[in-house]
Amino acid sequence: MDRDEDACRVAELSLTLTLLDYIDPPDLRSNPSFKIPALHNDNIFHSDFFSPRCPIRGKEHLKSYDWVVGNPPWVKITDKKENDEEDLDRYVRKWIERHKDSHPSGGRQAAQAFMWKLSGYLKPTGAAALLMPAKTLFNDDSKRFRREFFKRSRVWCVAYFANLTEVLFAGRSRVPAAAFYFSPWQGNETEDSDVMTYSPFVANQEANRPRDPGTRKETWNIVVNAGEVRRVPISEAARGELLTWKVAMWGSPRDARFIRSLAGRLPTLEKFCADRGIEMSGGIQGRVGPADGVEFVEELVGKQMLDMERLRNCGRIFSFPPNVTVAIPRNNAYLRTRSGKKGVAICRPPHIIVDSTRRFAIYSDEFIGVPHGQFGIAGKPDCARLLKPISLFLSSSFATYYQFFMSPSWGVKREEGTLESLKSLPVPFAEMGDDGLAR
Repeated sequence: MDRDEDACRVAELSLTLTLLDYIDPPDLRSNPSFKIPALHNDNIFHSDFFSPRCPIRGKEHLKSYDWVVGNPPWVKITDKKENDEEDLDRYVRKWIERHKDSHPSGGRQAAQAFMWKLSGYLKPTGAAALLMPAKTLFNDDSKRFRREFFKRSRVWCVAYFANLTEVLFAGRSRVPAAAFYFSPWQGNETEDSDVMTYSPFVANQEANRPRDPGTRKETWNIVVNAGEVRRVPISEAARGELLTWKVAMWGSPRDARFIRSLAGRLPTLEKFCADRGIEMSGGIQGRVGPADGVEFVEELVGKQMLDMERLRNCGRIFSFPPNVTVAIPRNNAYLRTRSGKKGVAICRPPHIIVDSTRRFAIYSDEFIGVPHGQFGIAGKPDCARLLKPISLFLSSSFATYYQFFMSPSWGVKREEGTLESLKSLPVPFAEMGDDGLAR
């Protein structure tokens, strides 16, 4: 089923050609009445799965299918635009809104709504296999979806393919994927039940390795190394935490115990800073103005802004090299009216500029604009003695290690931390006291 008629026609042609490929010409000559089957709206349906006119809906179809296999759309359902004459997402949008309490879809992701809705079409002994966005396992806004879905469905396998993103779909897609295999909850599962999961690496795919350097072969099979297979307890998966899947893909139970023990014993960086009047925030995004929805900030005119493009290949650094800042012109000293000025405070000295990809966490006693996508930590002048040791802590391997396991994108799509994972860093030196730390 697909709401794109062209996609349906292509599928019908592909199935017909496959059928003919399995038939020898003599079979056709001895069966002059043979006709190519009409698949359109009989086997291949041109329809919206969420439409009230969908051909497979109603009581006669519920709980009637042995297998459901598919690749639901990986799109975020946005609010309807004004004067949009052809709102293709109206049915799924209504479904998500109507079921937001009972069947949550994190970030209004259509793929998660599909998982919920098609579950009702499986027989008690049926099974489904869906190719989903890999970030379904990690995004913060999908935590409630993970918690509810793993509680109410028997997910028996998750195959994580983000490590094969560049080779899996022959270049047709570069979005990290994961396959979910699940069945209806039978009621006889226990907390001892588990989810088998594996995360194959490109380095282990010998059959797909090209002979000549600089070339690429299409991936037709995947070899799973026994060491890549893990077991995640159902009770653990039903917590909905991203750490569960980060550890399953890249760590060990020891990592999970270590991180959780620190979180229970040590204050977070956010609390440590808040208690001392130190601010943490994302950077600013200058807009060209004047325009609606933006306001002019005189303080920014002529000030230096960090140019991340000039730091593209900088590697790991502990101070800024020369010529990596640019002056902010007057016509670009506009920020969003709603919360746009919040990031100005962390541009004022003394402050720390933290790279989202964790290449640096540099202390500065000069005004430097922190660009959008990067983070800043700033306080009053007497906070300088605390900010310097904090910058050293943020440059440590431990800070990178912790943020890797607590950031949704890192290891999935982009190697970068989030402001939330930065704030959640456990601070091991809180008991030293400010005077001891400053020394």
